[in-house]
Amino acid sequence: MVRIPKLLITIFSTLLLGGCAYSPGLYIPDSHLAYEAHDNGLQVKNNSLLEVALGLTRDDNAVAPAFVTTIDANLVVSQEREQVSRSRPGDDNELCRKAAESGEYRVGPQDVLSFTVWDHPELTSPSGAANAAMMTAISPLGMTVPQVVPSDANGHAVSSRGTIFFPYVGEVLVAGHTLEEIRSALTRTLAQHILNPQLDVHVVAYRSKKVYVTGEIKTPGAIAVTDAPISVVDAIARAQGFTPEADAFRARLIRGKQSCPINLTALFKNGDISQNCLLQDGDIVNVPNRNDSRVYVMGEVKGGVAGSNVVRMNEGRMDLAEAINLAGGLNQETSDAKRVFVIRGVSENPTAPLVYHLDLSNPGALLLSTRFALKPLDVVYVATSDITRWNRVVSQILPLVSTLALTNYYATH
Repeated sequence: MVRIPKLLITIFSTLLLGGCAYSPGLYIPDSHLAYEAHDNGLQVKNNSLLEVALGLTRDDNAVAPAFVTTIDANLVVSQEREQVSRSRPGDDNELCRKAAESGEYRVGPQDVLSFTVWDHPELTSPSGAANAAMMTAISPLGMTVPQVVPSDANGHAVSSRGTIFFPYVGEVLVAGHTLEEIRSALTRTLAQHILNPQLDVHVVAYRSKKVYVTGEIKTPGAIAVTDAPISVVDAIARAQGFTPEADAFRARLIRGKQSCPINLTALFKNGDISQNCLLQDGDIVNVPNRNDSRVYVMGEVKGGVAGSNVVRMNEGRMDLAEAINLAGGLNQETSDAKRVFVIRGVSENPTAPLVYHLDLSNPGALLLSTRFALKPLDVVYVATSDITRWNRVVSQILPLVSTLALTNYYATH
């Protein structure tokens, strides 16, 4: 019969020798990775394969592998160039080009038109001349703002068929035509009844075309499109700007089934006018909430405000050093600064994340951490030092060993 003291020695020795393998808590099983020394600290050798134990599996229930990429100067420079190339959608985005090519305003259903026929007041719209003069007003900021006339009695409302009725002419199709085209067509027809008619036409109420501003905007809603082209800046200004929770960096322009990113941070703070696309009827400018732009910091960090390790990006930007700092910084007693990882999901293949490694114990790597840009929903993991993991295993074994020792003592005495 095996005596308890020998059993205790066997169990205790086994757990001590493989202590790290039985360590509780979250950790990345990177013990098999090969590291080599470089000027910027330890780097993963030959882009070794890391089996990330995050519960991500393929169809065959195998753990999804991921290649580990070392964060070095070349990677940071490549990342910065990619960000610059993506920050100018106005130069290469088809949606912005199409909007820039839009021409004169074309009348549509629900618009209200006012006509003035000189020396023929019976053909002039009620208060036509007065309404034409009152089409604009000066805002408190000194800007000219189109005014919407509330009553159709001030002009001819375009029907849902796109037509109006005009004396001597009858029903006229005006939808889809510019004011100059409408004026020319009516002048030619009236010339058959009136000698040398002089006619003018104005839009007194713009109702057929709208753009929409949604999301984290102070007054979201529809904005009428007038004869003056409306840009993204115009739309945001008329909606009274952003709320404090707006993520202007990730705004999007949506047109039908297409959409493109527009960096409103670059537009309003850096003056990047390539982001200021001209809008068309039905366009939607959406400004998301910055709660979606968050980064998770896990592992051996102290914990940020209220102990939270979830940090939110500022205007869509955050680097690795900032994320760790907002999470309270590295725990100097338990962390392994040589093994800091960034885990990034890939929407095209969510079971195969991208994994980046940085040795923060090196001064050069500290500088790289201030230039390595994170993306929304990135996970930053700071590994636990081997001695800490071993101590945690021992601290959980000792109560069991003490209990067995006491049991043995009372059984033999």
